[in-house]
Amino acid sequence: MLMRLPNSQSGWNSDALLTIDQDSAMLFLEDYGEDRVTIVEKGDMAEKLDIASSEIRLISRDNYFDFWSYFDTVVVAMEEDKKGSIIASAYASLKNIPLIILSSDTENIPQISQDAMDDRKIVFVTEKNIDYYSDVLPILDELSDNLLIYHYRKIQDMFAADTGTNKAIYTNPYDVDAEIKNAPYMTETGVQMSDVLTKHSLIAPILAGAKHELILFSNEYGSLDEDISNFFSRSRRDIHFLTIMASPQFIAYREQDGYFADYPVFRALDPYSISDFNNDNTPDVAVGRIMGITSTDVSSYVARAIHYDSMERTGNIKIISLDETLPDFAETAQDWAEVFENAGYETSLCTFSDCPFFVPESRTAVEVSQFWQDSDLLVYFGHGGEDWAGIHHNEIPHLKNTFIDAIACQSCSVESYGISFCLHAIRKGAIGYLGNVGIGWGYDPTWAGILNNLYYPYVYSTDTIAMGRAFANAYSPVRESAMTTLIWDPTLLFHIPYPVNEEFENG
Repeated sequence: MLMRLPNSQSGWNSDALLTIDQDSAMLFLEDYGEDRVTIVEKGDMAEKLDIASSEIRLISRDNYFDFWSYFDTVVVAMEEDKKGSIIASAYASLKNIPLIILSSDTENIPQISQDAMDDRKIVFVTEKNIDYYSDVLPILDELSDNLLIYHYRKIQDMFAADTGTNKAIYTNPYDVDAEIKNAPYMTETGVQMSDVLTKHSLIAPILAGAKHELILFSNEYGSLDEDISNFFSRSRRDIHFLTIMASPQFIAYREQDGYFADYPVFRALDPYSISDFNNDNTPDVAVGRIMGITSTDVSSYVARAIHYDSMERTGNIKIISLDETLPDFAETAQDWAEVFENAGYETSLCTFSDCPFFVPESRTAVEVSQFWQDSDLLVYFGHGGEDWAGIHHNEIPHLKNTFIDAIACQSCSVESYGISFCLHAIRKGAIGYLGNVGIGWGYDPTWAGILNNLYYPYVYSTDTIAMGRAFANAYSPVRESAMTTLIWDPTLLFHIPYPVNEEFENG
């Protein structure tokens, strides 16, 4: 795993780690079991990281090229050129070649020796007219006899042609340095983060290079620069998967759709409009969103998505419904547990009337929290809130790649990100989360539909399908379903040991 320490507002200095959130990264390393972490930075910073169980390999910025045993091209972009830098990073990742991001101050251009660039070409990627960089390009031209200058959209076309991709990432490059001041977030290890819900776009090239996904940009206001379907039509390719990588502040995830009693009703925009190309209010592609409280949460999730197939899984199913005011939920929970048990799954069921793991009347938060551990799938039926789905956000245990199906109101509302239940579930190691962006109804057909698409392939699919496709197939645009959203890499195949023999029914 290549781990780059995130930048801080105070710059790269000995105090920078005071503003680094490493919690979710450490959980990933614990689950993945990697025995070497490579850090591209000064050595004294590595000593401050809590990676006692790993062998740390350091690469100095001055010896950056030593990481590659061979390369014939270096990709260069300018720091101020957001789109050019992100596309350049994805292209360098795809080709496994060095990337250099330059500041606009030519005095800060790294002193790359002529010998290091001997017989190597430089690919300069930009969004701007080349005249804008008249002071930089002559310096690069002196370093290489083969300087190639490309607009970032040309690199997009080259990326699509080289990979033959049918997958796209939709992100907002203006989240890198946006002047949005969110309330500070205190991490579990006591680090106060002021830089939250931003910089998701900087993680997009890692996923793009690893999974051959084309990066498409929104404008500053969160709307597409170029219509997705138009781009793929122009490049003579079809899009089958769309990953939205942005916090709601940079690409909106819900909109209000009236009221129920005194409560506002919200529609989730990812399946309802962002992935709808023919205006029928249903997703035309497999869709999911990747987001987190901090950029570390996003990069740790991307690492899980890339390495999911090689990570340990239990195969266990856990279903919980503890609210006695919702007897229909408990009945549905019982029915679903029987479907899993009849197929041979190790299934744990806990309802308000029957819970062999602890006495419901005297249950403690610790006991309920422990019940959430060690499962591939956890289904929660019940009342919910922005910070609560049977347990509170700060009681979520280390989840180790669990898929959470949270059938509850506001189970994925992220307006108050510091207490958001779904964002903390991702932070604690969930591989995916299906929840509501506002109040919900128990008879939403999406809940049973997504399980049928995944576990009951005889009717719903011919083979194992990606989670984003299962969600798109199950989604219904009716008002009772419109609040459901998926936090998940939509290209990822959820591990299904074997299918069930019966259909899941809605309560």
